[in-house]
Amino acid sequence: MRRPSIEFNLSAGGCIFGALTILVLPNKLLVAMLIAAFVHECWHMAALHLCRIPVWEIHIGIGSVEIQCGTMSDLEEFLCALAGPAGSLLCIMFLLRFPLFALCAMAQGVFNLLPVYPLDGGRMLCCIAHRITPKHYRTVCICGTHLTAVGVISLCMMG
Repeated sequence: MRRPSIEFNLSAGGCIFGALTILVLPNKLLVAMLIAAFVHECWHMAALHLCRIPVWEIHIGIGSVEIQCGTMSDLEEFLCALAGPAGSLLCIMFLLRFPLFALCAMAQGVFNLLPVYPLDGGRMLCCIAHRITPKHYRTVCICGTHLTAVGVISLCMMG
């Protein structure tokens, strides 16, 4: 059995993306986005800890964070996937005191709830589909992703 020890891996693409982001975005927005992302991932980590799921590695890539951890049941994965967006949406409490942070956190929370795999909403959809129809859950996940993409593209074209 693998012994839990957290390793942080930052890809070259992640470094380049970070450098370009620093050059392009205003500092206040960049700091608010980074804190919102950190809070989001901390909620995932807290849920993993509460479910007693060991965390092996944390990969930081281009606009994404991937947490490598032990195996989970459908319910545990659903709860751990839900924890990030829920924590992000709870940041509405800071709207009056830290409006930029609260808006960034809420935007991240809503975006992550989209039923597109590998976003949190897509992972939750796959957990529900696996529970309801184990034989066809992959088809449900793929259809959910495609329907969401068509919906988002349609909204963009209308707007």
